[in-house]
Amino acid sequence: MKKLIFILIAIAVIILAIFFAREREVSVTNYSSSGTDIIAFGDSLVTGIGSTQGGGFVKMLSDELRIPIVNLGIPGNTTTDALKRISQLDRYEPKVVMILLGGNDYLLRRPKEEILANMGKIIDEIHKRAAVALVLDLDDGFGSLAEEKKAAYISGLFKGIFGRKNLMSDGLHPNDAGYRLMADKIKPVLYKYKPPEIQSEEISISILPEQVEQGDPVLIIINGTTTPEYLKFNGKKLKTFIHDGKVTALTAVDLRSRTGSFSLELKFKDGRKIERKLSVGERYIAKLPLGIPEKLGGDTPEAEQELIKTLIQEGKLISAVPTANKKLWEGDFRLPLAGLVVVTDNYGYSRQTVGSTISHKGTDFRAKVGTPVYAMNSGVVRFTKYLRNYGHTVIIDHGLGLHTVYMHLSEINVPLNKEVKKGEFIAKSGDTGYVLGPHLHISVRIDDISIDPEKFMKILGE
Repeated sequence: MKKLIFILIAIAVIILAIFFAREREVSVTNYSSSGTDIIAFGDSLVTGIGSTQGGGFVKMLSDELRIPIVNLGIPGNTTTDALKRISQLDRYEPKVVMILLGGNDYLLRRPKEEILANMGKIIDEIHKRAAVALVLDLDDGFGSLAEEKKAAYISGLFKGIFGRKNLMSDGLHPNDAGYRLMADKIKPVLYKYKPPEIQSEEISISILPEQVEQGDPVLIIINGTTTPEYLKFNGKKLKTFIHDGKVTALTAVDLRSRTGSFSLELKFKDGRKIERKLSVGERYIAKLPLGIPEKLGGDTPEAEQELIKTLIQEGKLISAVPTANKKLWEGDFRLPLAGLVVVTDNYGYSRQTVGSTISHKGTDFRAKVGTPVYAMNSGVVRFTKYLRNYGHTVIIDHGLGLHTVYMHLSEINVPLNKEVKKGEFIAKSGDTGYVLGPHLHISVRIDDISIDPEKFMKILGE
């Protein structure tokens, strides 16, 4: 009978423990925060002084949980100092802010009331930013404050470490082994607050198309995180946007680019980097003759010189077309014509014109004069002009350096600076400019580089 009573009491204790543990968890302010950034805020222990590779427990947690953690540690900071710079959090979208402070206050013999008051204000400021405040306590001096403020709390972070020579790099800072023990205490608590979109996905970089050639668009997709500091392609920082819920960048490889290996660098706010190489292959470039129509002077050296000169001038006008610093398009791109669409000339081949070689940097579609032409996606009409060689031309800016260009039109049916939607009627196809017959020429330009429209449609088209 006594044995049965003992078992029942034990079960009751376990049930109560679970209940109170859940109650404590649920009562944490901003427990379901929609923020994305994990931040460590504090003094030299946050900075990681004493660790051989820097970063201490913060870097260990970041590596093991596979999440970027912003390190806002400053050696020597007291709670007063930290409170003065709390606005640094406004650079981010905090989900959890780990606070590790108080050691320097103790060394300077600051009054306990002052320390608690400052810590309380810091917790309040974190809560105002809709984030969880996770108090990391070297001993157990902040337990009551954390409970009062409904902050997440880990006590005794320095217990078993401080004063042990094999775990300390000096009198105040742990070594790698000491930071390892600190990380082990924090890890299970911090894991609960990981942004859900990256709890089960490793941080990596995906590239489309899988095999990149000269003249191709390149869609770079970052998997496993939505908070990188920057993404660079061959040393150039790229503009990013959200595509299918993931941070994405769109860049281009010029038709005349070198082949071989190009660098990709993804950097996080805590200084961590992921680097990989992108291999660019050679595009086969056919060479075909194309004469100059009589309306532009025929196949004469003088007409050839005028053609080359005016192509350069028109190229400068197109390159000067502005772009919005934000994404204007929505969803997938559509083809500019309705019904059955037939490609008559592909991107990239070289046209032998008298004594010159001119690259065809677009795709030609079969279209009779007067065929309706539609916007490939939403954007702003930035260019509506007649050009000697390209004829009536419309350029739509889709933002972030992306333009679609519609050439050789018979009519322009949209005004300059008009906002257009995908599929909106903008013009009629024609045979104006340097053409030997009616058709619609489409160019897609990314950061002033004309790329293969058919490849573009494969990665961002319907």
